[in-house]
Amino acid sequence: MTLNKLWIFLGFLLLNLSSLCISEAITAEIDCSTGDALSLTATDLVLVGTDVVNVKDFKQNHEQLSKRYSTEIGGATLVLSLDFAPDYQTIIRTFKVPGQPDNAKTYNLCASEEDFSSDKLRLKVVKDGVLLLEADPGIEGIPNDLWILYSREN
Repeated sequence: MTLNKLWIFLGFLLLNLSSLCISEAITAEIDCSTGDALSLTATDLVLVGTDVVNVKDFKQNHEQLSKRYSTEIGGATLVLSLDFAPDYQTIIRTFKVPGQPDNAKTYNLCASEEDFSSDKLRLKVVKDGVLLLEADPGIEGIPNDLWILYSREN
């Protein structure tokens, strides 16, 4: 009986060790050739802190994107972490409220001449940072009908 328990233990140990060797990040696929990523309709209004301004007030910028952007809305801090690899573009948006657990959401994106987008998000690079519009942020503190200006972090 103890020999069987030893074999079972060794089997579980090998299974767990082999799963540790896989360090490849898993990302959901998005088909950028179909145009589905561009279906999110955009609003003309941008939330800048507590003010709402017109999106036409922001000029498109073609400079290199930073890895982090942030903004504050009503006592909460929103942080964007960007990862632009050759095969994919990923954004992680984190909503931070003091005394509460952070809420993060990950998006995989397609690039176009005007912006980066998926079926749930659009991101535009502007002179003052980036504008982000989420169709379904999943948090009451983030509007789904306004662009939000995020400033570049140093």
